[in-house]
Amino acid sequence: MRGQALPQRVDVAVVGSGLAGLCCALELSRQGFSVCVLEQHSKPGGCAHGFRRKGFRFDASLHHLGGLDQGAAIRDLLGRFGVLPLLDLYRRPELFRVEVPGLDILLPNDTAGIVRELARAFPSQREGIAELFRHLRLVKHHTIGPWIDPDFDLPPQERLSARYQRATLQELVEPFIDDPQLLALFAQPWMYVGLPPSQATALFSTCVFGSTYMEGAWHLRGGGEALSLAMVQRLEALGGSCHTRAAVARILVDDDGVSGVELEDGRRMQARVVISNADPLQTYLRLLPPERVSRILRLRLERMRPSLSLYTLYLGIDRLPSAVGIEHDELFVSPSGSADLAWERARAHEIHHTDWAVASYEHSDPGMAPPGCGVLSFTELTPAGDWLDLAPEAYRARKARVQRQLLAKYCRRFPGLEGCVVVQELATPRTLWRYTRNSHGAVYGFEQTPDQAGPQRLGNRAPVAGLYLTGSWTWAGGGYEGALMSGLQTCAAVLAQHPAPRAQPAQRLGLAPHELPPIPTPPADDEHRLPLTVFSDAVDGRGLVDACSVLRFMDRGRVEACEATCEDTAQDSWLTRYVVNVYRLDLRLVGQARLGQRLEVRSELRRSSSHRAVFQQRIVAAGSDRAVAEAAVEVTFQEPAGGLVPVPEGFKDAEITGGAGHHGLPPIPFSQQAHFGFTHSVRVYYEDTDAQGISYHVTYLRFCEQALQELLRDAEPDSWRLKRADMRYLKATSLGDRLQVRVGARRAPSGELAVDLRVVRADDGVVVVDVIGLLEAGESLPPALAALLER
Repeated sequence: MRGQALPQRVDVAVVGSGLAGLCCALELSRQGFSVCVLEQHSKPGGCAHGFRRKGFRFDASLHHLGGLDQGAAIRDLLGRFGVLPLLDLYRRPELFRVEVPGLDILLPNDTAGIVRELARAFPSQREGIAELFRHLRLVKHHTIGPWIDPDFDLPPQERLSARYQRATLQELVEPFIDDPQLLALFAQPWMYVGLPPSQATALFSTCVFGSTYMEGAWHLRGGGEALSLAMVQRLEALGGSCHTRAAVARILVDDDGVSGVELEDGRRMQARVVISNADPLQTYLRLLPPERVSRILRLRLERMRPSLSLYTLYLGIDRLPSAVGIEHDELFVSPSGSADLAWERARAHEIHHTDWAVASYEHSDPGMAPPGCGVLSFTELTPAGDWLDLAPEAYRARKARVQRQLLAKYCRRFPGLEGCVVVQELATPRTLWRYTRNSHGAVYGFEQTPDQAGPQRLGNRAPVAGLYLTGSWTWAGGGYEGALMSGLQTCAAVLAQHPAPRAQPAQRLGLAPHELPPIPTPPADDEHRLPLTVFSDAVDGRGLVDACSVLRFMDRGRVEACEATCEDTAQDSWLTRYVVNVYRLDLRLVGQARLGQRLEVRSELRRSSSHRAVFQQRIVAAGSDRAVAEAAVEVTFQEPAGGLVPVPEGFKDAEITGGAGHHGLPPIPFSQQAHFGFTHSVRVYYEDTDAQGISYHVTYLRFCEQALQELLRDAEPDSWRLKRADMRYLKATSLGDRLQVRVGARRAPSGELAVDLRVVRADDGVVVVDVIGLLEAGESLPPALAALLER
């Protein structure tokens, strides 16, 4: 939307249109935010763009794209964005060819084939190779699973990512393979990490290597530019916008945090959230007012080391690449056979002996060149040096000299290449800086060493309210997949602080809390049944069973179901071995029960994941099966010391699909407290707690009902009723704690009246429970609720 008028106000302004920024813009647009992306270049995409020369089309950065096989993370993400149908993808028949001293090998593009080919070349390493690939897959899942898999609930202390948090890739690999030549072969994609395995963090490297070796190498026809433009197309379809040649000069802040952005041409746009896809050194030291950046943060930025930059030589030739000996889509060449030595040579600018890679598009994207011609892209790492400081004439002279040296080196490997070059363009660290504004022309943000990876890297939240970071300089790291993952992480950080205007099916992106399964209505053959009678302590002033009593009845049903299951499976009682902790529940009151009535609590046990179980429960009138209440109650099993344990034997091992969000409201926990307009104070007394002095989970629903009763004390008693409660338990409280119940109101998409209730500890403001409740109200809305709705 080059040159078009900017919106005056948006919910979210994204500075920079790299893949991470576009990912943020897309997902937040899907969540209902108004989003505007601002890009200083003439094209969106950051490094993911292309250019044309004399009929040849060149891709700026993409050699291949991993993670696109069925079930892989990137395919799933792009599919849910609606971007995948807009892409023309080509799955390469081979992964790549590698040349190291004494070995020339072509690897197929499937994991089993790679393992088979490596085992054939290194028979003594056969078992270690197979085990290494299994281990890499598991480590990658433990690293990115929390972000992309809503069913991932392995405790942190049991994740392999915790074991390798401070390890290098070499330390991860060496227990499995020890042949130096095999290590050199395996390590060839080190250029996509920016460091040799002896220095690169194990976790980020595993994600890169895992994507390369185990999730398929694909080419995107049209290159990275096609992906960027498809994402922009989807963004615009969702109501967002992307403006090019719109360089941001300042991020505007006030006493409350960010308030918008100002462009270099003086235009301003208001925004309550600003996401910077720019280099954090630019963000903190140029875009923010100096007084909003602490001395400690400045010192940290100064001490962090940026990654190397790149040389990329783009060639258009007057014949097909296969005619000059370049027969495969991608080739890695290592003159030394040592990633450590290659990295040292790159840092020393010994370009006659450095590692390099070449990508050919003859098979994957022949339309990039005129008929009978070809496009080649040669890439290698290099330091920024003083490239960014040279005067224009000195820069042009050095660029021409390096271009001749690199072309001569590549022509020595492919003698037929000499004399057939029609177009050549060299991208230097200065080129990369010009198009991305990355400090030092760094291609992967900060170096991915163990002391600069994971928690040691910059997080997505900035120390200014409403400001967030995304991109290769943050936790997830660089590359196409790393950038998209960073975008997901930033979205999660935004949604944790700012409520989405509308709910969207984002669960598969790891952006919403774990969803409860649907509440069952048909009876099941394996239900556990508990008969009971409604006594006077379970009814309200009208003689009807209230919501708190319903939960108490269901508590009893779960206890009896647990005990019966343990007897059937010859186990010791779970109630003595574990702490059965209610994590979340979704309760619906669908009928009424009266004093003296006979009821039956029916409970089914389901395993929702390895460490979470769900009791699907119903209360029915005995004899008639008329439903009184339905619930899905999610629990975890913990050791007395507090550690999670797998769900015990006895739960039906069946995957449960669906979600509980029938009310159509954003998921809980809530993102912010601004809409809470009424507060009711309570204290936890003896009768509210168990034998250990911990509050019953039913207690919180009673406190919420009391708060509603206090709010609506002037309304007619029959003018409202809590008919549904979706509760998320966050912290425990104890005997004597002072609590506050905060109440807000809104309309659900269905038109029903919804109340948001948050229970917090009064002394420290810690959130204890969040509840979304649906009210059954009379024809006339109580004035107190009407006042809350207007807030």
